[in-house]
Amino acid sequence: MAPSSQTPLLNEFLITVNHARVSKDPQFLCNCLLLTPHAVFQNHLMLSLRNELLPLTPAYIENQCYEILGEEWSAFTDMVIGYCGTYLRDVDVEGVAMGSGGGSAMEGWLPTRALPPLPPTTHLQNQIVMPRGGGSVDQRIAPLLDRQISSAFSSAQGILLLPLVKTAATILSTLAIKIDQITGNPRQPAANDASRIVLRAFNIALGDRTTGNNLGKKEAAFHLANILFKLYFKLDQIRLCPTIHTNLLQSSLLPLLPTHFPKSQHCTYTYYLGRHHLFLSLTSSSSLLPAFTALSTSYSLCPPACASQRRLILTYLLPSAILMGKPPTKYLYSRPEAAGLYEIFHPITIHLRRGNFIEFRSEMRRSAPWLKQKGVYLLLWRCGEELLWRSLCRKTFILGNELRGPVNPFNKGLSKTPPPQLNLYSLLHLANFLSTRAHHVPPSAPGAVLFSEHDPFIPTRDTHEEGEYTLDDVEGVVLDLLDQGMIKGYIARQQKVVVLKREGNGFVGVEEARRWKAREGEGAEEGFGVGNGKVKSANQGEWGGVVRLSGLKTIGS
Repeated sequence: MAPSSQTPLLNEFLITVNHARVSKDPQFLCNCLLLTPHAVFQNHLMLSLRNELLPLTPAYIENQCYEILGEEWSAFTDMVIGYCGTYLRDVDVEGVAMGSGGGSAMEGWLPTRALPPLPPTTHLQNQIVMPRGGGSVDQRIAPLLDRQISSAFSSAQGILLLPLVKTAATILSTLAIKIDQITGNPRQPAANDASRIVLRAFNIALGDRTTGNNLGKKEAAFHLANILFKLYFKLDQIRLCPTIHTNLLQSSLLPLLPTHFPKSQHCTYTYYLGRHHLFLSLTSSSSLLPAFTALSTSYSLCPPACASQRRLILTYLLPSAILMGKPPTKYLYSRPEAAGLYEIFHPITIHLRRGNFIEFRSEMRRSAPWLKQKGVYLLLWRCGEELLWRSLCRKTFILGNELRGPVNPFNKGLSKTPPPQLNLYSLLHLANFLSTRAHHVPPSAPGAVLFSEHDPFIPTRDTHEEGEYTLDDVEGVVLDLLDQGMIKGYIARQQKVVVLKREGNGFVGVEEARRWKAREGEGAEEGFGVGNGKVKSANQGEWGGVVRLSGLKTIGS
């Protein structure tokens, strides 16, 4: 055992860490415990401390830590022991030095002791531990970020570790995603491990019982939640997002997001909230409005200097706006972050408005690689069906001149003008004409076989009439449009017509229909939403409330 006089840097480091703890300076404490290899490499004192730690035994480091830091906050002392005795000694600073001429900042992240040999590829890949059963985050780093830091964070004094926990979670998630990209493991074990570790810290932050104006550990809630969203989207586990949203809602933090948390966290949270609602829109169009509202809020909060982030938000904001019946303007397309998006989304908007099935499908095929990469191809494909059929019904109504004449306001009770009607046979003939036209496109044409058997824009064919659509198919389409609020009226089955509402000839604006559907579907949502740029609960204001029936009298009393 080396005498304490031979480890002056370790003693000075522990005294400094203890001073940061006693003075309750969270940021200074975070600055003392450097986590990235580049930060260690660029700090000559930390390099010297690392060299001093290498020949020391773990028992000596533990004794020195307890002698200086004491046993009052044992979890904190154990965390520092893990940092000095395992983590700092194992950081591959030499690898950082070799890659300092332009290497990645992730180089040298993982320990280099007792690593199994890997094929010589990149330097970072040689730092990845490959245990049996697949790649994972190294088992010597996991205790520091999971058990040791989280254990100290869960104690009463854990608020001092807020900056350290947020920094460690950010670095861990970035590292895990990078490792999975290099290993190519489809199960993405590193990201799975990281999500588990960050989720534990998130639950500790939400479990804080601090009262008053001080948020306490809850100050890290949205930062950790955004990291979890990032990991869940990377892992394609989007269905886990509602749990995070619900926990934030129950902790009463959502109303404080615009005022008590950084704008960057507000922007990121509303971005992932909008992405999640877009995912729900694949099965329920009632989620389009909250998706559009959340993404609009995120875009307005993102500063113009962050062009790449604004472009990322626009990638999902534009489809939601188009499906909401709010097509983007040329001014929006002219912004720097929207470069190249006009050529992709503007033709789709035009074809949706015109109800042109053939050209819409052709344009979707042309932009399919980019749309699939961004994850919005299926959204536009499925949700555009309602808009296309609405346009087709409206054009059928106009071409058939089903409106018998203008309503005479002075004609009171004599001979009322019949309501406008949409003939289902006319709609059936037009749908069959478009289908036949689509199926007779030459194979070499860019839009060949546009309406196949599995095309979502046209109902399923009757098995007895290949290539033809039955009246039942068309009725099913109209019933869906009536349910979605796109058309106001009812089907008269004996006359085979749709009796439309007089106002507006029964065709409702797309945005109005989406808003009506969103209000109707609020009860089925997870209980979270964004409105007017502010995140709010689904049981507040226009999102619904409690109806008390205790004061009602019995019928006939």
